[in-house]
Amino acid sequence: MEYGAKREDILLQPVSGKALPVYRGEVLRIIQVDGEQCVDFNAFNLHDYKEYMSTSNTRRAHGFRVKKGDLIWSVQSRDRPMFCILEMPDTCATDLLSGRCKASRHYPEGFTRRNMASTPIVRTQLQPASVSMA
Repeated sequence: MEYGAKREDILLQPVSGKALPVYRGEVLRIIQVDGEQCVDFNAFNLHDYKEYMSTSNTRRAHGFRVKKGDLIWSVQSRDRPMFCILEMPDTCATDLLSGRCKASRHYPEGFTRRNMASTPIVRTQLQPASVSMA
């Protein structure tokens, strides 16, 4: 299937990550070049960081293994589709085994909402990608 012009091409090294904005109507294509390990994916609403991908809502709608044509849903408080899986090779094995990390699990380590903006992942990935932390 043919889609619009490519805006960006990023090659990530193993055990790394990248945040980038994906705007309405754009296509995000994820390809695993080498190996048989996994590619972790997470999504946030660019204008509302409290709306993010929900593995439980997506699992509720489509089961444990999402496939071509399924929607990726946001958290219960918003419960909206965020992405649609347009293509997926038959050899791709997906799972919705677990959700994203929760900040509250790290409060005993000194994590607070106030210092969240200073964490390395937020500082190096989310803020440069213009994800609003307000």
